[in-house]
Amino acid sequence: MFRLANLQPGETVWDLYAGVGLFTLPSATYVGSEGRVFSVEGDKNSARYLRENSQHLKHVKTFRDSVDTWLLQAQGGVDVVILDPPRKGAGREVITSIISKKPRAIVYVACDPVALARDVGYARGLGYELAELEAVDAYPQTYHVETFALLLQARIDGEEIA
Repeated sequence: MFRLANLQPGETVWDLYAGVGLFTLPSATYVGSEGRVFSVEGDKNSARYLRENSQHLKHVKTFRDSVDTWLLQAQGGVDVVILDPPRKGAGREVITSIISKKPRAIVYVACDPVALARDVGYARGLGYELAELEAVDAYPQTYHVETFALLLQARIDGEEIA
């Protein structure tokens, strides 16, 4: 996942549906103290653990809020969005809100290929393209497969179209 994100020192990352910080903590290391990580989690218990797990990192800000509500009030730019929604996917409103900020990359972590395909379709309609896809058998001997999708601004002859 972090290979796809290609996080750089000083970048701003949004970790949406952050859980307890599985992607937040390594992201904070990649962007360093010059960067910023904003992590959003709606579940009360997960948000509490997220806050506890990241409290030693001054460049990490955690929010207990629904992602769609948080996005409506999000200020500033973002370089990379890490999106790990529940099985139902992110949905049109969340994808539209994220893309309105024009991140250089969106890494979408999906456990449902149908929801992923739908949300990638929304992103394509807004000028982003599926650049890379990885499947990981994170739950051996089950039918569950985690998929990591890299979405980038679409380009024509080297020019951004978004």
